[in-house]
Amino acid sequence: MKCIKNDLSNRLTNIEIEIFSDLHLGSRKCDYLAIKERVERVRTNENVYAIVLGDLLNNSTKTSVGDVYEEELTPMQQVKLAVSTFEPIKDKILGVCSGNHERRSYKTEGIDLLCFMCSELGIADKYDYGACLLFIRLGHDSKHNKSGHGARQICYTLYMTHGDGQGGRTIGGKANGLQRRGQIVDADIIVTGHTHSPLAFRDCCFRIDYQNSGVVKKEQLFVNASATLDYEEYAELFGMRPSSSHSPVIVLNGRKKEMLCRS
Repeated sequence: MKCIKNDLSNRLTNIEIEIFSDLHLGSRKCDYLAIKERVERVRTNENVYAIVLGDLLNNSTKTSVGDVYEEELTPMQQVKLAVSTFEPIKDKILGVCSGNHERRSYKTEGIDLLCFMCSELGIADKYDYGACLLFIRLGHDSKHNKSGHGARQICYTLYMTHGDGQGGRTIGGKANGLQRRGQIVDADIIVTGHTHSPLAFRDCCFRIDYQNSGVVKKEQLFVNASATLDYEEYAELFGMRPSSSHSPVIVLNGRKKEMLCRS
């Protein structure tokens, strides 16, 4: 897990975070137009940022589940396309982690494709192979606030990793797999991808307050991203249902600690 600081203290209003996961660039079923529209939304809106959760590349190989003979682009062409796709918003990417499709090349050849992509974009400090814990700071400290309205700095924590399919194929199973990630670290927001199913729900628990010999209620927002991909043949062969491509968007309030999610 890599800890990454993102100081957006000049943002007093809400920010939105687009989740780019499971794009599968190079697949014949990749929805390139939808990806371009979402990238353009991040680029042209001052308060919209992005996180990247892996499986950007389809990266089918001769030993993988996918059909290498149906790829539209070679793995190197896919990497180049990923670099050119995210170049316009590289300064607005808060964190990047790898997915199982990119890990195919690391397992067989020792080549980390997304590490190379991030190096090309100049954001290698935002990348981790496994998972990232983001610290996102909004607003201003009241002592530095010239308006005198008592604005304060707010810090959100966001744990992001690509995820897996161990919860099962049902929506409930996928939600259970997502919730399990919240047991790793008590971040405000837990974000995964992989299952291609857009999900968002809340949960809470009590954390021990050692200093005051009490407890503090901790609320968490759980989010799973969708895929920007039409129904593929392998999914039909394995009896998988088609999934929605409307990915949730995380909204963080810059004036008070409040985190929301919308589709």
